[in-house]
Amino acid sequence: MRSFSKSLALIIWAFVLVFPIKAEVSYNQVKESLEGRHWSPPKSFATLGEEEIPHLLSIIQDDYLPNYYRFRALRVLEYYPTPEVSDFLESLLQPTAPPLLLRHGLKAYASAFSANQPQAVRDLAWQFHDHPDPELRLIVARAIRTISPDEFDLLIQQEPKDWVRQAALQ
Repeated sequence: MRSFSKSLALIIWAFVLVFPIKAEVSYNQVKESLEGRHWSPPKSFATLGEEEIPHLLSIIQDDYLPNYYRFRALRVLEYYPTPEVSDFLESLLQPTAPPLLLRHGLKAYASAFSANQPQAVRDLAWQFHDHPDPELRLIVARAIRTISPDEFDLLIQQEPKDWVRQAALQ
């Protein structure tokens, strides 16, 4: 009987190691992962899988949550360059959106998609090249700098604020 128990235990352990059970990530777990005074987006988000995406999108769309949750969720989307995230960010980044949301969203979009969708990033960023918010124009310039150096030079020449020009060149 003892050898049967040991054999069964070995079989169970082998099964667990070969076929690990992946627990589904809940909304509250994702939300809790965005908390903390000294939070920075861990690289582990990229390895957790795409099941987090719907929770991140829900957090971003929840106007009742404090903005730090929403903006941190946007930063995490950088690790998920999927069509779902691309579509979501493109629909979020509309000219009528608040400048702070545009800044965080465009930065996330450029970070996630500059490598594999440079034209889409350029087109979206270019929509905001003359936005009244200078910090948004800075993000636009930085997004375009890596994609199209000629257009970046044009943006810098047209930029009315000296500090934006200097920051974009750094």
